[in-house]
Amino acid sequence: MVARRCLFALLSAAISVSACATSDAVDPVTADLQELTPAQFRDGFVTRSGTELRLAGKPFRMVGMNFGGGCDGLTLEEQTAQYKQTARDAHINTVRTWWLQAWGGPADFSRFDREVALARSHGVKLVVTLGNQWGQCEPLLPNGATHFKLRSWYEHGYRNFGDPGYALPYKKFVEAVVARYASEPAVAMFQLMNEAEAPDTADGRCNEDAAARALTGFATDMLAAVRGTI
Repeated sequence: MVARRCLFALLSAAISVSACATSDAVDPVTADLQELTPAQFRDGFVTRSGTELRLAGKPFRMVGMNFGGGCDGLTLEEQTAQYKQTARDAHINTVRTWWLQAWGGPADFSRFDREVALARSHGVKLVVTLGNQWGQCEPLLPNGATHFKLRSWYEHGYRNFGDPGYALPYKKFVEAVVARYASEPAVAMFQLMNEAEAPDTADGRCNEDAAARALTGFATDMLAAVRGTI
């Protein structure tokens, strides 16, 4: 079966934070959450109770925006100003950011540590995206192509080899990041992949059944790895 794309929202849209998701009609920060002190918000962990997210025992609705992280090329001063601007907007409590192996990992966690410190100091939680389907903001392949991911990557590539320009396979990188930040309350959750899909070829030819199995297997294996690391 040929299709335009094989898209699995379970790996991205379900836990992404919408950009500028505010409304005059609905207060995005619940009354219960407003009762928290800055220290309770900063040091509390986002948890799940049934279908509800909670923070320090209060209902927590994530409302925030997407930051490009290192992808937008911001300097430390520019990134700091970005967080200050977010902190001034009372409707923002969460930032979705990008931590790719191109920017850090076991050899140098300084960039990720810096963003955690910024989030903590400005009173926001982070949704950390650990991979990109499309390859932007990552090293080019030797032939000049981007790291666009095919079904074979989701079937075995993510755990068996390091992508060109990377020291670790994706799975090992994720395990290292989670191990370092599992006890960090500024990190609300990890997102495995941005806009995951699993076509057979880069031009979009796709076997839907095979793609579904590949993405489901990838998500199942990575979930077990993350839980095992924590």
